Amino acid sequence: PILPQTGMLWWPVPVMALFGFAFFLLGVFSKKRKQKNTEKNDYITGIMLVTGILLVSSSLALVLYNGWDDMRAGSDTAKERVTIMRVIPGPDDKSDKHTQVNYDNGKSVIEMPVKSIQGTDFAAMLSIPSLSLELPVRNEWSYPGLRRSPCRYSGSAYTDDLVICGHNYSSHFGNIKRLHEGDEVTLTAMNGDVFRYKVAQVTELSPESINEMKHSAYDLTLFTCTVSATKRVTVRCSLYGYEPHDKNIISSEYALF
Repeated sequence: PILPQTGMLWWPVPVMALFGFAFFLLGVFSKKRKQKNTEKNDYITGIMLVTGILLVSSSLALVLYNGWDDMRAGSDTAKERVTIMRVIPGPDDKSDKHTQVNYDNGKSVIEMPVKSIQGTDFAAMLSIPSLSLELPVRNEWSYPGLRRSPCRYSGSAYTDDLVICGHNYSSHFGNIKRLHEGDEVTLTAMNGDVFRYKVAQVTELSPESINEMKHSAYDLTLFTCTVSATKRVTVRCSLYGYEPHDKNIISSEYALF
């Protein structure tokens, strides 16, 4: 098992373009050379030229498709964001409560409050001001879901081990590698609770580092694929502020905020 593949297919672009130009140039040079077997030479030259043109065209088509897919994802996310912002309770709406699921050695374990919108369960809204991002977070990850918006991979904000994965679209997590230590990240739960984090570390993990990704000393983790898809860009964040939607219902471990 490996961490989710959250990257667009970019690595074939330079490979196909390089080989395409190479075949095309070989075909041009072969055509200029004089050989006794002209018919055979023309056949080989034609194959080289056609192969070169097909490879270059394929690389260009993949670039165009990735660009379209990125814009499509941004449009889908924007629509979901508008819908979710309407259902997250405002400061004067005290109707939502924490969802306490079970008890472990006397300590309450609080899951992310979830709201179902048009058949999809959402867990939070994620805001990264330095990247001008406001993204809905789905409660469970899936490959179709990742094409629409980031997803909760594991953990919870209430247990300080939340991990969120996102596609490397520029409109999703494609630029999180540019985050710096101290940059702010805000998570608003679906019940209106607000968690404020600061970036503590930006690193890369191998696709097999599932345990390391899930279990760390950090309160929030964001990750996506590198361009080559051989690594996972991993942003570790530490909690510094908690603003409960209803101050009458506060988890004991967050009382200090």
